[in-house]
Amino acid sequence: MRIVEQFLRRAGWAVSIGLSSSPEEIAALVASEWFGVVGLTLSSETRVDQLATAIRSVRDASSNRAICVMVGGPMFLQQPDLVQRVGADASAVDAATAVLLAQRLLDLAADEAGTSGADAVATECGA
Repeated sequence: MRIVEQFLRRAGWAVSIGLSSSPEEIAALVASEWFGVVGLTLSSETRVDQLATAIRSVRDASSNRAICVMVGGPMFLQQPDLVQRVGADASAVDAATAVLLAQRLLDLAADEAGTSGADAVATECGA
C-alpha cells in the first residue's frame, strides 16, 4: 500500500491512509471529508465479506454520492471476479496502473456529474 501511496502522491493526489480500519471507521472518514476515490486492499479470502460490507458502508456514508471504489491485493490478482463480487468499481495490477485507473474513474464520475475532478482525494484502507 505504501508504494501505491507514493505513486498517488507523485501524481498530485492527496492521500489519507487508514491501515486495518474497520468498515465503521472507513465510513466515518468518508462521511467527514470529500473523497473522490477510495482504495481498499484484501489479502485473505476469509475477509471478502468484510470488504464487501466496508464498500457498502463507504457508498452509503460518503459525502460524495458518486464516490469510486478501487480494490487491490493478491486476492484480486488470483480471482479477478472478486472485484464485482465485493461491489468495487475496479482493480489495478500494480501501483502505476492504480494511479491511471483512479484518475480515469474520477474523470468518468466528474463527466457524469458535470463537475471537475481536480480536487480528488484517495484513501487506502486495509480490510
